[in-house]
Amino acid sequence: MIFRYYICHKCDTQLCFRHSIKWHSGFTCDEFDVELAKKPELASNVAVLVCSKPCPNERCKTPIMKGEGCDVIKCCRYGTHDCDDAGDKCDHGGKNYCGQKFCWKCLGKMEFSKSEKRWIRNCNANCQYATLNG
Repeated sequence: MIFRYYICHKCDTQLCFRHSIKWHSGFTCDEFDVELAKKPELASNVAVLVCSKPCPNERCKTPIMKGEGCDVIKCCRYGTHDCDDAGDKCDHGGKNYCGQKFCWKCLGKMEFSKSEKRWIRNCNANCQYATLNG
C-alpha cells in the first residue's frame, strides 16, 4: 500500500497530499473519495477543514475561514474588520467565537496593551510578520 501523506516537521501531524487535510486514517485516498461521495456532510466538513484554521485560543479552537483581506483575523463570525467597526456592539457571533485577534499566517495571538494603547503581535519567529512583534 502506498501512503500519500507527509508529516509536518513541527507538530508530527500526518497530512494528506491529495485532500489537503489531516491524514484520513483507515482509508486510502480512493476509499476516502468513495466515502465523500456517499456522505455529503463529510464532504462539507472536509471543505471547512481545508479552508479554515483553528482559533489559537486554547479554550476555543473554533475553525475560522478567511476569504480575503489582511492577515489580522479576529475569532468572530464577522471576520477581520467588520467586528472592529461594530465597536462594543459585537458579541462575536455567540458562544462559538471568543474574539481572539491573531495572525492568519502563523496563528500568533495578538493582545491589546492598555499601557501602550495598541495591539501587540506575538508571531512565530519564522512568520513573515515576526519583525512587527512587540
